[in-house]
Amino acid sequence: MASYNFDIKLNTLSFEICIDSIAKYGFFEHKTLGEDCAGGLWFDNDFQLQDYDGEAILPTQVKEILIKLGHINAQNADEF
Repeated sequence: MASYNFDIKLNTLSFEICIDSIAKYGFFEHKTLGEDCAGGLWFDNDFQLQDYDGEAILPTQVKEILIKLGHINAQNADEF
């Protein structure tokens, strides 16, 4: 089992997002619903979001903060 060092921690009104910048892996979790609204985040070498799981559609607050920080290209945001 992999061990992660979540060195990037982001918060929105409803979500906590934690990212291991070395492993290029992260997760998001709803602050109230917990694991009932959560998922993993996988990034490429350029730190662009490549994939996610847990929810059919990436929650808006998670998507918006990842766009703002440059981890999702706004032109490709509909893919997520």
